[in-house]
Amino acid sequence: MGLYLLALAIALPFAKQSPCEIRLVSARTCDENGQVTTPTAGDDYYNLKITWNVLGTPDKPYRLRATMADQELFLTPEFKGPGQYSYIVRFIGALDGPIDVSVTIDPDNVSGDTTPKDNTGSFSISPIPPASAIQYYAPKKIKVAIHTTLNWSGTRPYSYYYLSEPTSEGSQTVLEWAPLPGFVRMHAEPSGQPLHAILIDKPQSPLEFDEGVTIEARSVRVNRKLLDAVSWRELSNLPAQVRCHLGSEPNVLPQAPEIQRFVKDSLPDDFRSKMTPAQVARALFLAVAKSLTYHLPPVENPRTVLKTGQAACGGMTNVYISCLRSVGVPARSNKGFVNHPSRGELVGHAWSEFYLPGIGWIPEDVTDCNSMHPKGDNAYFFGHMPELNGRLICQRCDSYAVPKYTITSAISLTCLDFVMSSNDKTTRVDKITFTPID
Repeated sequence: MGLYLLALAIALPFAKQSPCEIRLVSARTCDENGQVTTPTAGDDYYNLKITWNVLGTPDKPYRLRATMADQELFLTPEFKGPGQYSYIVRFIGALDGPIDVSVTIDPDNVSGDTTPKDNTGSFSISPIPPASAIQYYAPKKIKVAIHTTLNWSGTRPYSYYYLSEPTSEGSQTVLEWAPLPGFVRMHAEPSGQPLHAILIDKPQSPLEFDEGVTIEARSVRVNRKLLDAVSWRELSNLPAQVRCHLGSEPNVLPQAPEIQRFVKDSLPDDFRSKMTPAQVARALFLAVAKSLTYHLPPVENPRTVLKTGQAACGGMTNVYISCLRSVGVPARSNKGFVNHPSRGELVGHAWSEFYLPGIGWIPEDVTDCNSMHPKGDNAYFFGHMPELNGRLICQRCDSYAVPKYTITSAISLTCLDFVMSSNDKTTRVDKITFTPID
């Protein structure tokens, strides 16, 4: 018996093993169930189903590499012998086409594959655009409650407090919102943004407010070809409430030398004859996304942002809006709150919109694009905003002019409350709740 085992042990190293051969069968976009389909532009995710055959036994466990645009994923399939295998991988959407896709089975060449040329494939996909230039979809009803505390540090015997009113436009419909007792409603000029103001005599510190709003928020996607159909000539005759978004504001400086130089470096000299307004907006969007680095504490002034190359969402948005206005494309900021269910928090955020006649305001988020892909090669969140149905828009411009006063953002991150810049007080948001009520 002992001699038999010894002979077997000696013979095993000389036994022949079937050569390994890996062949990529297919790589196709699919739905969550693996059914082959073409994705719709602006979907939350684009799924890719990868199928391959294995002949023989791989020498070692191997990886699978898949890329879509600039996103790269590596997976290690369960190590098995011969057979056919399929995996579904998921990529972030919010991107239009054409989008380059590539797949490689065993990119590290550890399986012993005798025909490695058969385990790689590449192609491009073009997600299906909506039939209209802009489409609102996936509505969600959301209730937001905010508790705010104001503290006065100065000796002023009175103070003005301003509340920006959320409005129904584009992706957002206000279902319920009531101003605080004692507030007087007015309209800021020239944007027409509704405001509520109250004069508080002999303010006590602290002073607390409870505010609430219920909205229906919708996701957005666009048809890039239809956006590109709008010409520069059509931008020459704009209504007054749109034309006002071509000028300067405290933190929007289209005529600043730094902005002018940045635009000149980002566009061809004769861009008006070669590019449509939407194409220019897209080019500047990518230029801003790849030129800046996200950084806190926030800096709002676009001249400072371009000098340092650093900004948070407000600063990046202000640079982009300044660039658009400098070339004659109306643009404005959106400020509000973004719900992050995965992070369990609600945060203040700023993004932007630009205007095209016959279509309206097109939303985009240059900060999210920068976070997704700092190189700025792919226009994530440009017109395609699948998560916009989880945002509350409180303010649709950067600053307001009202009789005798200029209103600017409060020191805190709150986007719902705005105070007169000369007031001796600070605002603190103590508690915010964001509740889906579908």
